[in-house]
Amino acid sequence: MMKILLFIVLGLFAMGLAIIVCFIGIFIYNASGGGYTAINKALSDQYYSKDGLVYFTQGGNFFELGAQVIEGADLNSFAVLSESYAKDSTNIFFLGHILEEADFDSFEVLENYYARDKNAVYLYGKKLIGVDSEEFKVLDDSLFAKNNTKVLYAGEVLTGADADSFSILNPVYAVDSENLYYHEYLIAPLKDQDISLYRNDAFLSMGAMLFYSGRLIRDDFDSKSFKIFSEKYFFANGKVYFYYFDPVTELRDSDAGSFSTVGDYYAKDKNNSYYGSTLILNMPPYKLRPSRFEPSYKYRDLRVDDSSKYIVPVSDTEEIAEGYLSYAGGVYHYLSLINEADVASFSVLTNRYSKDKNHIFYMTNAIKGVDIDSFTVLDDLFSKDKNHVYYTNKRVLGTTPETFVLDPNVTIEEASDGVVRIKENQDDISSVNPD
Repeated sequence: MMKILLFIVLGLFAMGLAIIVCFIGIFIYNASGGGYTAINKALSDQYYSKDGLVYFTQGGNFFELGAQVIEGADLNSFAVLSESYAKDSTNIFFLGHILEEADFDSFEVLENYYARDKNAVYLYGKKLIGVDSEEFKVLDDSLFAKNNTKVLYAGEVLTGADADSFSILNPVYAVDSENLYYHEYLIAPLKDQDISLYRNDAFLSMGAMLFYSGRLIRDDFDSKSFKIFSEKYFFANGKVYFYYFDPVTELRDSDAGSFSTVGDYYAKDKNNSYYGSTLILNMPPYKLRPSRFEPSYKYRDLRVDDSSKYIVPVSDTEEIAEGYLSYAGGVYHYLSLINEADVASFSVLTNRYSKDKNHIFYMTNAIKGVDIDSFTVLDDLFSKDKNHVYYTNKRVLGTTPETFVLDPNVTIEEASDGVVRIKENQDDISSVNPD
């Protein structure tokens, strides 16, 4: 009996193993374009042939996207022109679709997805309206292009740019006789000052102005102090900046002279440890190692303000309620500190409202002047006490707790002076005082 059971178990194991091997084989076969032959692998991994037909697969991704037959394409005359453009004896194709408006005899592929024929210019397979193809050319390895009268970036016309004097500085910056451009945007008048380019194409300086991705970072730039420290940090005018994400951010209390990176996102100086642009309050620089915070699911980032946080083990925090936790005497709402909260008397009212012995909080902000004993939550945005109605953490003027009625059609308008106005059917009914 035991031998029979053993044979059954071994048989099931063998069958399972065979199924797994078969599945892996099918996966590899399909993922590698099994049965399909690249028409010109050197130019494109998107055009293939099989059984006398022409197929297109986006990015060569057979496994996830499959392959679509190009209806009407003639394999015998089919030729790949670039990564995305192709033709046969009668048609021009872009990403497997016929370019209906293209003139077959005069069509030519240019750099960076541009193309032209005797009648028009195309970008990403789309005809650019109002752009004359005569004398049209792409400027080096960029999305800048021009003809005799117009300058373009990625198909967008640079309004006012002078085609005769226009030239590119690198793939993203360019000049004409009067102005400096980033992509299709005019960013500064061209001054009679030295322009400097850097190994990261996003940086450019012109005299005392330093630009990053077309945005002016400093207008008192000292080129002697400038250094791109890594793909995420740079120095300028004695300050350290984090530039991997927008906006470019100055590191709080940083010391440029002792600054160094630790792994991809971490950095330190003689005084502090940083993650990106954020100061890590509980990590002395001599102890900083990225491996200290791995695996990441065992740690929480507790934001104290816009430029500082704690990175702490989950086990060091205490959950109060969904979305609320405490750490080291502070209370956090979805990992952001609730300033002034007293942890000993703290309690949660709703997912957005909470209180302690001295305050009512909306998310992380205290509602000033509120009467705690009579406070009532009305919904996710509105609340009231015996004296006032509140919108988030702000007092509503022009209404009373007795007369105020929730209306789902009410809309909120931010005024330029920071006052929030509540309107119903465009008729002003009240305003919200930010104090």
